[in-house]
Amino acid sequence: MNSNTRLHDIMKTIHPHPSISEGIQECLRILKGKSIMKPEAFPKAIQFKVWEPS
Repeated sequence: MNSNTRLHDIMKTIHPHPSISEGIQECLRILKGKSIMKPEAFPKAIQFKVWEPS
């Protein structure tokens, strides 16, 4: 923030979205039924599996 970078240069940088942390947060929201992405719109794309160690 204090590197004297110009706005023009900042606008050329890549800003990924969603970030990994946002993806994890959304997965947790889906599990709690509080998704902001409306998972019911893609019922075949979102599947849950239960895993238990042997």
